[in-house]
Amino acid sequence: MKKKSGPVAHGSASSAELECELIVKSARKFGSAHPKLKGEVSHVDNLPGANVYIRNANQMQRMLPPGTQVLDWGCGFGQMAFLLARRGFLVSACDWGGRPAVPELLAEDIRYFPFTSATKIDLPDASVDVVLSSGTLEHAHNIYIAMQEIRRVLNA
Repeated sequence: MKKKSGPVAHGSASSAELECELIVKSARKFGSAHPKLKGEVSHVDNLPGANVYIRNANQMQRMLPPGTQVLDWGCGFGQMAFLLARRGFLVSACDWGGRPAVPELLAEDIRYFPFTSATKIDLPDASVDVVLSSGTLEHAHNIYIAMQEIRRVLNA
């Protein structure tokens, strides 16, 4: 059964340390279980790498109100979607696999869905307030069309 991500207090050092530890341990566990894919989690299987995502999530928490609709476009292993949901954002996340492969980072309050194509997001027009993408856009075959699709789902 998936867990709820649960809120986290802004600026709580112990919460950030626990989140960092969870991400690192989850990535290392995944890398050990899937040696051929270990390189896929090398950016989060260490404290500095995991801390980058925590800093980014904290920055978004300072800038945006709780309840903001966020799309994690190309969520990979789900670390940002998980961190943002813990901070009170309403998160949708998509990737080629549909759901992240790291069970510890899954949460029932995150809507996961697969990419249907590199340039089609399976969401209605103007349905999200923020689109977050880290390490995804460069994989789109046509960046211009991908950006048009992101603009289509943005509520701005």
